Amino acid sequence: MKRFTVLAVLFVSLLFNSCNDSDACNELCFTPPDTFVFELVDSETRENLFTNGTFSRAGIVVRHTESQETESFIFYDQDDLNLLVLSTIGWRTEILELDVTVGDMEAFSIYVDSERVEDSCCAHTIFNEVEIYNATYEYDSNNNIYTILIDL
Repeated sequence: MKRFTVLAVLFVSLLFNSCNDSDACNELCFTPPDTFVFELVDSETRENLFTNGTFSRAGIVVRHTESQETESFIFYDQDDLNLLVLSTIGWRTEILELDVTVGDMEAFSIYVDSERVEDSCCAHTIFNEVEIYNATYEYDSNNNIYTILIDL
């Protein structure tokens, strides 16, 4: 229930920032891109690996695959949810490839092809392709969470 409440607050804030009718076109319209939310869990027990102490948030590194430059992220640890949030991806209109490591373990890689488009009156981001590599995962479209299953 805590998870649903937190995620509901995140998504409701997005709903209040979009255009719904043609009269709104004369007003400022802001539609931020979706964020990418990841939960890393043990593939057998389904326990969150940060909550159970296997991983530490201090060990998380997100890097661009080619340049090896680090990418910013948010680690949401309220109420022991322990979610990794990549919120900057959709702001770029390009192809991104990122590697996510925790400690010395490569957790997963993500490939995103996105573009910012304008139709009617609002600009928004379209994700042409999203792929998760080097990991088994499940996607919950209700909560917009990618659950990465880690074999320990």
